Amino acid sequence: MKILYRLPPPSPNEPAGGLVGRCGEECTDVRILLKYPFGILIPHEGKTAIRVLSMIMGVLGSSNLYIVGDYVTSLAITSGLEFKLSIIDGRVMRRDYSGVKPERFLKAVNPPGTITDEAIKAISEALKRGVRFLVVDGEEDMLALPLITMVDEGSVVAYGHPRLGVVAVFCDKSKKEAAKKVLERIRVGRDD
Repeated sequence: MKILYRLPPPSPNEPAGGLVGRCGEECTDVRILLKYPFGILIPHEGKTAIRVLSMIMGVLGSSNLYIVGDYVTSLAITSGLEFKLSIIDGRVMRRDYSGVKPERFLKAVNPPGTITDEAIKAISEALKRGVRFLVVDGEEDMLALPLITMVDEGSVVAYGHPRLGVVAVFCDKSKKEAAKKVLERIRVGRDD
């Protein structure tokens, strides 16, 4: 396993969580950027969030849903919302979570705050083979970024945003380019 992307360490002035707070020049702007929703924030909980997500997909004309995160996956399953791929790690807000128990899945190792070559290969394989679940040993949070770059235009990638709701990313050309730019900012070994 090779780490391809890694978040820089937090600075002392970085807000601990949420979206409010000011930060000095020494703050790591990518870490701050990733604290904000990358798409449409659906500020509801539970099945209401999934109903709104389904309505947004209808308005956008998208039928291809991809999910990152156990809680949103669990809500989609219990609500009957179909998805192409779910990337999960068995945890919600850093606590063990047993709400999703897939029988067939691919596996990948991806330590917290990173994106590994193994995880990217597993996402690609899951998309190619039509596997509905990728179970991550480590943390799946960062994998929304490469997933956005890999799915077809017009797809929606949904993920949970702690204490805020569900985020729906409509994967058009500009969102895919934005995700690539964020990935480039955190690429290991990049020339600065």
